[in-house]
Amino acid sequence: INTIPGFTATSAYPRLWEASGLSYTGLISRLIDLALERR
Repeated sequence: INTIPGFTATSAYPRLWEASGLSYTGLISRLIDLALERR
């Protein structure tokens, strides 16, 4: 079961971020950092 469909390295959402200069791993790291800040 994919709990976050459309969020693999080849999906459109991460590719859009990559086109704007944020790599897939950078995006994941940023999302984790933001989640930890909210905690």
